[in-house]
Amino acid sequence: MTKGLLAYLRNKNGHKKAEAIIKRKATGNPIFFNIEYNMFIDEYHMTPEQFLSSDKNEN
Repeated sequence: MTKGLLAYLRNKNGHKKAEAIIKRKATGNPIFFNIEYNMFIDEYHMTPEQFLSSDKNEN
């Protein structure tokens, strides 16, 4: 795969993850939410909210 395709797939996957984490914030188990939230930050180096807002700014 080319680097561009990998970046596109990573961005698309990150968008889905960020939306799912934000939806679970209010209804999910707080312990598992914190684990997923921190794993997202480790992987993408920003919070899910920042990821989604940066995605909107690029478009």
